[in-house]
Parts: sequence; C-alpha cells; structure tokens
Amino acid sequence: MWTPADTGMPEFYITQRNRLSVTYQTDRLRLHASPQEIHEWGKSGHFSQIGNINFFEVYAESRITKSLSVRIGRQALSLDNGRIFSAAPWGQQSRAHEGMRFLYKKK
Repeated sequence: MWTPADTGMPEFYITQRNRLSVTYQTDRLRLHASPQEIHEWGKSGHFSQIGNINFFEVYAESRITKSLSVRIGRQALSLDNGRIFSAAPWGQQSRAHEGMRFLYKKK
C-alpha cells in the first residue's frame, strides 16, 4: 500500500521578477507606468516560461495647486505601518490598488 508521501515527486524551480518604471513629468502633470513580468525557471520540465505579465503601477497625477495634487490609477499604497495596505515588496508580484489619492505637501 502506498502512502501519499510515497507517490509525490519533488520539484525545484526559481521565479524571477522583472520590472521597468517609466515616468513622464511636466509642471502640472505626471504620468507613471511600471510593467512587470514574472518568469519561472525549471518548472514542470520546461527550461523557462513566462508566468505572468501585468502592470504593477500605472497612474496619472495632476497638480491642482502648489501644495495639492490628485493621483488616479493603479498605485502602491502604504498606510499606517503597512498591516492593512502595503506594497508588499517581499512578495513576488507585490501589491498595488486601483484608486484616487489626494496628496497634500506641507511647506
């Protein structure tokens, strides 16, 4: 009789994240895009395969006044100490959220 542990085959693979950030900025507008690709090496008998291609961040930020701006789109959020919302840079894909943020810069 075979136990479940006897029929399992070990597997070894490596994942890699590639990310490119591009920002275009003028006096009143900032456009930011950060596409990323998750790559898997050595999984399921394949030498290499693309696991996932998506955008980590893509947003537009418009300056309303000298101290107030609004950012709309997919963006990394870090609130409080990061327990609820954080970019989670330790994760392979990280975390970003769609939304609108009002940013206020105090002098």
